[in-house]
Amino acid sequence: MNRTMARLAAGASAVAAFGLLGAGAAAADDTPFWLLPGVDAGGLVGPIANLPTEALQPVYSLITLITG
Repeated sequence: MNRTMARLAAGASAVAAFGLLGAGAAAADDTPFWLLPGVDAGGLVGPIANLPTEALQPVYSLITLITG
């Protein structure tokens, strides 16, 4: 029973820690994209970062038109 509680507590603390880290990264203006530790690939990924948004724009517009 103690082992189960310890695992539950460890999982809850990990979720809380990642939640705090994620909130800080989401609030950052320019978050780098790390290819490897110390290697920033933001210059390579930057031009294609909006590709999914641009590809789904017609679908979003159609859904918005239908739903009003």
